[in-house]
Amino acid sequence: MPRTKTDTMVSTDSGQGTSKRRLSPVIDGDACKGCLICVYACDKYGAGILKESEEMTSMGGILPYVEGECIGCRWCERFCPDFAISVEEAEE
Repeated sequence: MPRTKTDTMVSTDSGQGTSKRRLSPVIDGDACKGCLICVYACDKYGAGILKESEEMTSMGGILPYVEGECIGCRWCERFCPDFAISVEEAEE
C-alpha cells in the first residue's frame, strides 16, 4: 500500500541563524488499521491536516491522508496505536 506524504517548511532558530527543516507526515498504509485516531488528534490538537480518504486499509478501515501544511506537533504519532504514522524531518 502506498505511503502518503506532504512536505512543509518550518523555521527554527539554532542560535546561528534561522534554518529550515522539511516536515513530512507519512502514513504507512500496511500498518494502518484505519481507526482515524490520528485524524481526531490532528483536528483537536494540531493543524487539522489529516483527513478521511475514500481508500480502505487492508484491515477494512479508512486510510487517512494529508491535506495542507503540517506544523510538526507530532500528535498524530503520539496517538496512533499501531505506529503507522510518523513525521519525518530533513534539514534543508
